Amino acid sequence: MISPINEWWIVGGFAALTVLVVIAARLFAASPEPAILYGNGLRDDAPGLRAWQRGESVQWVGGAPVERQLHGCTFLVLSDWSVPDAEIDHPRTMVNCEFIVKY
Repeated sequence: MISPINEWWIVGGFAALTVLVVIAARLFAASPEPAILYGNGLRDDAPGLRAWQRGESVQWVGGAPVERQLHGCTFLVLSDWSVPDAEIDHPRTMVNCEFIVKY
């Protein structure tokens, strides 16, 4: 039979181990992949445009980060990409961009 003092050490040890596992899981959790913008009119850009408007991390298909101003791109849009005003991170602008809308 285990004495009550030893039982508390076992319970405390399991609790401490649980806390350490949770902390480690949060520290080593993979960060979400950034959204991708293609800008060539051939692949769907709607998810990337939504993320871009919200101010989230967005990359061009080649890996370069997307700046706050988009210039001269052609976007294929296969779904609604509008974002409520409260979620928009300004200033984001588009200059001379074309949209191919298919939804």
